[in-house]
Order: sequence, then structure tokens, then C-alpha cells
Amino acid sequence: MKSRRKQEGDTAKEFLEQLAADRGTILTDEEYESMRSSQLQTLARPPRVEWAVAGPGLLCILLGVGLLVAALLTWITAAEDTTMNRLMIGLLLVGLGSYFFFGNLHACRAAFRRPFTERISEIDDLLRSGLITAQEHESIRKAIEHESTFRVQNAET
Repeated sequence: MKSRRKQEGDTAKEFLEQLAADRGTILTDEEYESMRSSQLQTLARPPRVEWAVAGPGLLCILLGVGLLVAALLTWITAAEDTTMNRLMIGLLLVGLGSYFFFGNLHACRAAFRRPFTERISEIDDLLRSGLITAQEHESIRKAIEHESTFRVQNAET
């Protein structure tokens, strides 16, 4: 049985509970600490654009558009097979690239727009349930407050 990866709809509490349940059985202590640390960092600072996902998506979009332009420019002069291949591959690359690039962008924006009170209540709940320590709670809370202050200052300018 494999450890369940974090799903889009999972809350931080569900994920940390599952990690704790998998510790020692499926996950080594080192794997547990690494995944837990990553989740706590995500709580402190919302995810940014993952360029490891968005970059290849953008590259696919650009290649796809290039193939579409090439197909349209050679519509009359090239063989029908060549033109149709360029069109189909171009459309496929643009669609696939858009899924990765814009999906990543949308997910990051949605996480970034979570209200301050919702984020604070989430870490308060984690502290009450014993999934994070008081020290971790305090450091995450300070990071959230700092980021919220930074957002307010940027909004005013």
C-alpha cells in the first residue's frame, strides 16, 4: 500500500493526519519530516507558480502555436498530410500546455486569495488537534501576519 499523495481538495489537517498515520509503516521518519516540513511551509506562505510545471506548459504552448502558424503558412503549398499533422500536433500541444500553465496559475492564485481569518483559523485548528507544536503555530502565524501586512501595503501603493 502506497502513501496517499496530497489531493487538491485535502485540507492541511487531513494531510497531516494521514502523514502521521503513515509514519513508521509506509514512510520513514526522514520522509515524514520532509513531507511535513513542506506542508508547514505551504501553510506559512501560499504556493507560488511552480515553474517546473508552468515552464514546460508554456514551452508546449509556444511550440504548438509555432506548428499552427507553420501549417497555416504552408496550407496551399505543402502536402495535405503534412499540414494536417502540423495542425493536429499544434492543437494538441497548445491544449496540453494550456492545461499545465493556466491550471498551475489558477491553483496558485486561488491559494493566494484565501482570507487572513481562514488561514489563521486553519492553523489554530491544527494546534488544537495536536498536529503542530505551539512554536510551529507561532512561526506560521507570524509569517501569515507578515504576508498580510505586505499585501495591505502593496494594495495601498
